[in-house]
Amino acid sequence: MKILVTGAGGFVGRHLVTTLVRAGYEVVGIDAAVGAIPAGAHAVEGDLGDRAIRRQAIDGGCDRLVHLATIPGGAAEADPEASRRINIDIDQFRQSLSAAPRHGEAQSDTDFREKAL
Repeated sequence: MKILVTGAGGFVGRHLVTTLVRAGYEVVGIDAAVGAIPAGAHAVEGDLGDRAIRRQAIDGGCDRLVHLATIPGGAAEADPEASRRINIDIDQFRQSLSAAPRHGEAQSDTDFREKAL
């Protein structure tokens, strides 16, 4: 199963990616700071709002999306448009996923969480 994790370089993202890789999943991690994405994941560096970066991240399709990317507190206040694009407009990314070739059956992070619980 191929799982795409946005915000893979953040605190929660790093731990999730490490856990998924250890469990044998194929993981694609996307983050603005690729150096923080744990080893074992295919790392994609860039802004989630950039269509080319989203295409690169979903190259070959994916089975699940776990959206953890965010622009935290003060940075979000300083740049509300960036905050909206990353924190709220994930629908753009989901649309990209629905148009991508299937690795299995692309599903949302909500589906993944429900099945994991």
